[in-house]
Amino acid sequence: MSKASASTSMLFLGLAVTESSALAQTIYWTDVGTSKIQRADLARGGGVEDLVTVGQVFEPVSIALDLAAGKMYWTEATPGDFLIGRANLDGTDVGYLIDGLVKPSGIALDPGGEKIYWTDIGAGKIQRANNDGSNVEDLVTLGAVYTPVEIALDTAAGKMYWTEGTLADFMIQRADLDGTNVELLVAHLVSPSGIALDVSRGKLYWTDIGTGKIQRASLDGSGVEDLVTTSVIEPVRLAIDLNANKMYWTEGSPADFMISRANLDGTDVEFLISGLTSPSGIALDLSQIGPPVPAMGHWGLAITCLLLLATGTIVLSTPKRKACARFGMQPRAFKSACAFAAVIIVFPGEGVAGSGTPEFLFQWGTNGPGPGQFSGPHGIDVDADGNVYVADTGNSRIQKFAADGSFIMQ
Repeated sequence: MSKASASTSMLFLGLAVTESSALAQTIYWTDVGTSKIQRADLARGGGVEDLVTVGQVFEPVSIALDLAAGKMYWTEATPGDFLIGRANLDGTDVGYLIDGLVKPSGIALDPGGEKIYWTDIGAGKIQRANNDGSNVEDLVTLGAVYTPVEIALDTAAGKMYWTEGTLADFMIQRADLDGTNVELLVAHLVSPSGIALDVSRGKLYWTDIGTGKIQRASLDGSGVEDLVTTSVIEPVRLAIDLNANKMYWTEGSPADFMISRANLDGTDVEFLISGLTSPSGIALDLSQIGPPVPAMGHWGLAITCLLLLATGTIVLSTPKRKACARFGMQPRAFKSACAFAAVIIVFPGEGVAGSGTPEFLFQWGTNGPGPGQFSGPHGIDVDADGNVYVADTGNSRIQKFAADGSFIMQ
């Protein structure tokens, strides 16, 4: 299949949501102008790394990460073709899954259902396929949709949301995952682009490059709020770290193209990476963020359920971290007090092995609706075989894991 590019750069934009208790470490983005997919590790100084470059990719637009599988997916334009590509997170093993599209824009993943969803603004369609590119389906077609730009999924509720423009209006709509029951949520926008969901808090977020704003509303479209209206010119794509209360976005201005960050209320705007050419898609990898480092012989955590195993291992679920973690310590080496939404663990002076610091063993889980992902875990238990059960409140389910954190069932 052909792989070099269409002549016009596409600034059709996306939005993604992740959660963590620490600031994002690694940012991935596409640059339409340089035909690159890049990343920067902020925890190690923020140096920009080229992952996929011209010759392998041309005008990549939107990007989505499957952290569990170690893959990234993107939409792109090449001379004479439009397609969906995939590679490892380090940029190796580049492949093309679907070609012959008209003008694909947004992309979203359903890892649990092993599906890729995308919008095609040229064909006026929303489509999906298996994550190997097979079995392409039309979900919403011209007539029910006009120029769908970006897409976000709520797989637990069986819904997809998208931004779009028509000859008469610009709007946000949603439908069932099979494309039925299309609903208009927000109308009379100027040029909405990226979209993302915070299902646990009942919010949807979007960027509007026409007004130079980042906005949000309730999932039913009510209560529209302006979040960022100054200190931004054309916010392109947006990724949100909910528990750190930060949002990151790509943007362009007459003077520069950059990646910026602010609080979720729009305050404290920071410019992180500048001197880019035409950045578009953005996604966060929070999988490497470890637990808070305890000190002074005590540790306070916002967690909802604590379980002490016979082995002396504590298993805990943390709605602030949206993950499960395990900590090895002696049963006699601590006292604990439990409240509805917080557990405070207080270690005596000798702590664990005299250090006052619990030993971190491992963790699992990221934010999302897929197997092994969580949206507000609020309870945890372990059976006689050591299997771990997590009440995943935001996704309305209970998940079962092996003692090493590997997913079993839901």
